[in-house]
Amino acid sequence: MSFLTGRVGLVRAGLLVLTIAAAFGLLAIGQETREIDLIVNGVSPKTFQVDPAGEPIEVEDPVLTASERAAARAAVDLVTSVNPETNQLVLADIQEVFDTVRDGVFLPPDQLNPPTTVPVPDITTTTTSTTQPPDTTVGTGETTTTTSTVPPEPVTTTVSGLLFIDADDIGVDANGVFDPEEGDLPLSGVDVSITDFEGVLHETVTDSLGNFSLVGIPVGTIYPRFDLSDIPDHFGFSTEPWPSELTASEGVVVELDPIGFSPELTSLDTQRAIAGESTLLDAETIEALIRLATDDVMRIQDDRSAYLDAVEAAAVDRANELLSSGLDAEQVTTAKRQLRDAPPLVRLDGEINDAAGAAAGAVVSEYLTANVQFDETATEEARTAASDAVEPVIVTYIPGEVIVESGEILSAADLNAIEEAGLNDPTTFEYYQLAAVVALTVIVVSTYLARFRPVFWGAGRRVALFGILIVLAAAGARGAIALESVLSVLEGLAGYAIPAAALGFMAAILFDPRIGVLMALVTSVLTALATGDSGFAVFALISAMAPILFVSAISTRGDLRRAILYSSVAVAIAAGVVSWFFQSPGTDNPAEIVARATSIGFLATIGTSLLALAALSFFEVMFDITTTLRLLDVIDRNHPALRLLQEEAWGSFNHSLMVGTLVDKAAGSIGANNLLALAAAYYHDIGKTEDPTYFIENQFGISNPHDELPPEESAEIIRNHVLEGVKLAKRYRIPSEVAEGIVSHHGDGIMQFFYQRALEQYGKGNVDVETYRHAGHKPRSKEMAILMMADALEGACRAVFQDNDPTPDSIREVCERVVGEKVADGQLSDCDLTLGELTTVKDAFVDALIGHYHQRIPYPNFPGTAAEPPQEPTAVRGDAE
Repeated sequence: MSFLTGRVGLVRAGLLVLTIAAAFGLLAIGQETREIDLIVNGVSPKTFQVDPAGEPIEVEDPVLTASERAAARAAVDLVTSVNPETNQLVLADIQEVFDTVRDGVFLPPDQLNPPTTVPVPDITTTTTSTTQPPDTTVGTGETTTTTSTVPPEPVTTTVSGLLFIDADDIGVDANGVFDPEEGDLPLSGVDVSITDFEGVLHETVTDSLGNFSLVGIPVGTIYPRFDLSDIPDHFGFSTEPWPSELTASEGVVVELDPIGFSPELTSLDTQRAIAGESTLLDAETIEALIRLATDDVMRIQDDRSAYLDAVEAAAVDRANELLSSGLDAEQVTTAKRQLRDAPPLVRLDGEINDAAGAAAGAVVSEYLTANVQFDETATEEARTAASDAVEPVIVTYIPGEVIVESGEILSAADLNAIEEAGLNDPTTFEYYQLAAVVALTVIVVSTYLARFRPVFWGAGRRVALFGILIVLAAAGARGAIALESVLSVLEGLAGYAIPAAALGFMAAILFDPRIGVLMALVTSVLTALATGDSGFAVFALISAMAPILFVSAISTRGDLRRAILYSSVAVAIAAGVVSWFFQSPGTDNPAEIVARATSIGFLATIGTSLLALAALSFFEVMFDITTTLRLLDVIDRNHPALRLLQEEAWGSFNHSLMVGTLVDKAAGSIGANNLLALAAAYYHDIGKTEDPTYFIENQFGISNPHDELPPEESAEIIRNHVLEGVKLAKRYRIPSEVAEGIVSHHGDGIMQFFYQRALEQYGKGNVDVETYRHAGHKPRSKEMAILMMADALEGACRAVFQDNDPTPDSIREVCERVVGEKVADGQLSDCDLTLGELTTVKDAFVDALIGHYHQRIPYPNFPGTAAEPPQEPTAVRGDAE
């Protein structure tokens, strides 16, 4: 591993150690919970064996111990006596039966439809009350009135009506007609009121016959109502209720329709079901009790004694009689037989009712139980002593003995032995395994980079950033698994929320597609370590590689947005297919599994890709990475540095644009990064903004200041535009790869014009050639070499074609001369530009210049056009020092 030797190698080694440690630390989180979940009567997932080199294991068998102690407790005799609490429980059960039957007669509260009245206008004047005592019999139409301080209206009438309980077939077939002979009962003592149109309240109560009459009611709209609290519970309308309002006319007595109320009862089937659910009585007994309870509804309203009360009293009396002397199990059996043969006597309406008696006996028989008690405290003490006297049952496992085979049922003794031997504890060996795999993965990847990508490996910042992405992959895998305990939708499918696509997306943009593929492989391995699921590992590999196909050729922001969308769709499809193969087989609803996985994959990719997009800007600046996105930002004409160049050095700005045109075409022709070359062309002369007038392209209407300066000062000014350009690049955070164009666009060549001038003035022996050498170095990449040639070529063409026609042959001649000089000077010796590529670049330069110096039509009356024929393509503006 020679690539880790030396000072640079030691730095790389440190980065690898940090990456391995961070990734391992993140993946190790939660590893302590990875011990096998073992339960009694569960299936053993593997074979557990006592260490052959260890000591025998002795553990208690809790099942056998508990069995022997239970037998000892059971052998203890009981101390008995009559238990009064049992008597109370029996009586309570009997009472509960009758209460259940009573309550089951009526509809439950949530099903009741109680009588209702409508709102009436607010009372605005003193109340006038017409009343009659509820215990006084008054004939129909006769009233006893008492008038308050408010005098009656000049025109009044009388309002009367009747309220009654409609007893026809106990409300089942109630006909709404008051018929005492059919069992209907008048409803007395009900508060009735009439509110007239002025809001005056007139009140009375129904008499013993259910009648009421209110006199002195003003004619007009009236609002009748009655007090709901006076209506018996569980009773509702058997007739139509009164209208909410009606009109009282002069001379016409308003007779309201009789209002009938019938009990709201549940059906017999419902009552049988209620009683059957609450008791263990036979159907015949339940039927008898329900019939009696139903008959009691109207008997109670008619102030007659209830049948069910008489049955309950007989049952309670017989139960007390039997329990008073104490019963054991055998006596209970005898008592139940006697209750069946000689049930209690029950009189209904003065006559013995055999069915009611049989029902009372059946209730008592059902709940009668032995009421002989034992001394619980003394008995428990004896049982405890007997149990404690039993020694624990000990099981011994000798060294090398198999505790339980894989697939066998685990006993409590097995679990104790496994725990005692420490065979299911998370051990440091598991952490060593995890660390070893993580280290091996990072080392293999690093070896590949050092061997096949030496330029990448030589850039410490890139190596550090790649390590950070590995750590982020570990964090993403562990974080997705942790989310499963928070978001139920991720249950069993958390691996599809791993941000693998975002990692591939960042790696491909920050570095290149091949590094993106390498990142996909690392992400897949880390996912396998975090989840232990091969399906998730396959998904991570596919989803990390998916964005590489879409981001490798982006050239606009729109391309980036489309790449994120297309990647999300591709990842969603991958999630669906992988889950279909790995997770859905054997499930009840495979379609639901696939749909959930697809949704999780799509949403997770969209969300994490947007986060990755935000992180890209940070990583680009923090690690000085030149990405396509950053280059797009740099070549934006609104960039502050370009605005500065345009405002301070207009000629240099236009020269840079023309150089950009040349390098863009030339770099594209040989497959170089034309976007990088274009950005470098735009910024290569940014240093000229410090002293713009010392450069010929910015000298508009002024003399050349170099004519007045000694050659060494002029050379120093020209040198400084490179140094000042580097400073400005740092100030405006221009990527270093772009700023490389500032340093290398003149290489380390000599400023021949000023050097020759110095030789003429000072003599050869008095001139130091280094004083006249550009402050830079030779181009080290194809893009920078193309920039050097394009910069010189543009300036040469501008100078040559000021006086000569720019024909294709003359343009090619200039191009050959300029490029030949750069080659002869050795300025291209440090880049990997081949002769074939150089020829292609020159052809591209010529094509671009011919397109620029295009033929123009002479316009009449313009200066210089009258005598000049149409020209070949005209000259471009450029850069000349």
